[in-house]
Amino acid sequence: MKALIIIILVFLISCTLKKKSKNFNRKLVYPYGNYKHLVSVYDINNKIIRNLQGIVSHRKGKIKVIGFSPLGMTLFKIVDDRKSIKYNFYIKKLELMKNNLKPIYSLIKAVMMADPSNLESENGFLVDSSFWKGKMKFLKFDKKKIPKLVKIKLPKFNLVIEVSDYELQNDI
Repeated sequence: MKALIIIILVFLISCTLKKKSKNFNRKLVYPYGNYKHLVSVYDINNKIIRNLQGIVSHRKGKIKVIGFSPLGMTLFKIVDDRKSIKYNFYIKKLELMKNNLKPIYSLIKAVMMADPSNLESENGFLVDSSFWKGKMKFLKFDKKKIPKLVKIKLPKFNLVIEVSDYELQNDI
């Protein structure tokens, strides 16, 4: 009888632990993992300027962004280990884009590092990247409260980031 009670207790404890691990009590809006996304850049009149597809790999101490062409070819890679940021371009002409890419990356990083207390702010919240100050708002969420749509309003243009798929790292 005691063995049965011990087995039931172990089972109940293990079930409650599993439930807690799925319940996101997290420190980052986007927990560590890989995120497939589309970044759309609009001018202040809401006219589309450019779409960038990519994957963000977010780990403790490292963010990696890989940008793709519409055909799925790797165009560039950005690796930020919190000490330095390295930009690699796989098409020579794209190296000219580096100065345009730095500010966009700084905003992507600001999104990835955002405080979760801002998730449900109806008016959005101020974001201060190393290049611009703007207003960020999380608009759509999935059942795990992962933002699927983010809008960033800036003085000279606007960004819309759509997360189409993701895979979370186990140690959230």
